Amino acid sequence: MTKVIKYYLIILLLLSISNTSFAKQNANESLLNAPNISGNDSKKVDTLIGLAKENTNANFLKYINEALSLAEKINYKEGIVSCAR
Repeated sequence: MTKVIKYYLIILLLLSISNTSFAKQNANESLLNAPNISGNDSKKVDTLIGLAKENTNANFLKYINEALSLAEKINYKEGIVSCAR
């Protein structure tokens, strides 16, 4: 009986891990395809910051630098502060 419970718990753990990574991938895709990614406004800055938080290393730097540059260009102070966090 305990072996059955052990296997059941392992299967549940593996399913939850795969489900979490799939949800994160979908969040990235939806941010990349968001209609507010175009233009020069605060929504684009916020979207780029969201993308940066969801990515690592090179992609993080790419998105955060683009967000900071745009925030400075449009004088979006909240965006500048968010980039620094």
